Amino acid sequence: MIPTRVLLESERRILSFRILRAGLFDCDYMLHLNNAAYLTHSEYARWELCAYNGLMESMYKDKVNFVVGGTAIRYRREIRPVFRQFEVHTFVAHVDERHFWIYHTFRYPPGGSDPGRIRCQMVCQGLAIQGRTVMDPRKYLVENVGIDAELIDELLQAESSNTTMHDLMDKYLAMDEKFKEASAKDDEWIAKKNE
Repeated sequence: MIPTRVLLESERRILSFRILRAGLFDCDYMLHLNNAAYLTHSEYARWELCAYNGLMESMYKDKVNFVVGGTAIRYRREIRPVFRQFEVHTFVAHVDERHFWIYHTFRYPPGGSDPGRIRCQMVCQGLAIQGRTVMDPRKYLVENVGIDAELIDELLQAESSNTTMHDLMDKYLAMDEKFKEASAKDDEWIAKKNE
């Protein structure tokens, strides 16, 4: 693995990106990065971001767990062949009253063929939980982690310059509601079947 670089974006969002290689066990029989490998690399990228910005240290100290509530992923183009370099870009895209929204993109690095184009996109909905209580992420990030309140407020503003990201969050929430409705109907069907 090539060392990670962590940057501050011009919009002052905390962004990290890491340069990796598609390992033999990351790939399927066609030597493409396997679907599950994208989830694994995203998980590592989130933890790395948490370690960089101080969230991980605070979580251990305060006995807070970061729990993934859901993910949505879109595969645009394969990453291949095996051992090919790629980058995972990760940043906190939005914070609402209950969730962190983390956005990942997978890209080829500069200098090769098709550099910088998005190969895969992922949105991860996370919660901070202490005991059985869902914590207010803004309050936790500001008071416990020490992240600038102004930065968090920028992520909360719906009129942000990045309306595409807010549209994406709204659509994710709508999809999540449909999943909940489908799950409730399935639960009803199973309950009737088991009567």
